[in-house]
Amino acid sequence: MIDEATGKASTPYDFGAGHLNLDRAMDPGLVYDITNNDYVNFLCGNGYSPKAIQVITRSPVTCPVKRPSPENLNYPSIAALFPSSSVGAKSKAFIRTVTNVGPPNAVYRPIIEAPKGTTVAVKPARLVFNQRMKKQSFIVTITADTRNLIMDDSGAVFGSISWSDGKHVMVKLVVEAVGKKVSEV
Repeated sequence: MIDEATGKASTPYDFGAGHLNLDRAMDPGLVYDITNNDYVNFLCGNGYSPKAIQVITRSPVTCPVKRPSPENLNYPSIAALFPSSSVGAKSKAFIRTVTNVGPPNAVYRPIIEAPKGTTVAVKPARLVFNQRMKKQSFIVTITADTRNLIMDDSGAVFGSISWSDGKHVMVKLVVEAVGKKVSEV
């Protein structure tokens, strides 16, 4: 897809929600659930104090003793930052959880489009559900050597992970790898 304003290839930064297919929206198969507690942990992980978070939540908040990893917010996108000064392959792991809102007996397999210059692995290699509303987590590991990352004009490379059971194709999990100077990380 071309960005009409610049004439350059579009990136996920340029995309909106797109056209909505109501039939598919009513039967998505899998969804990424997110709770208020997930957002609180995200804010705690970003260094906000319980008092500052309470301004948002309007109720008392306690941050976990072990600081949560903000990149594990259960959101359908991943941004892996790789310092450009690092030498050799580096890996980053991310956890995501999906809920089966489709048929009770479903097996989903990942369709991986790794960003150029990276490898992306998903474990487990399939999600097996035997009931509706069951949750399962998976780990995405992105490995990159910044010498091999060829960034686009946005300073990133993009890929995706979709889960498919043959009927449903879950909304793509956008995978982004960014090479940053150490001072920018």
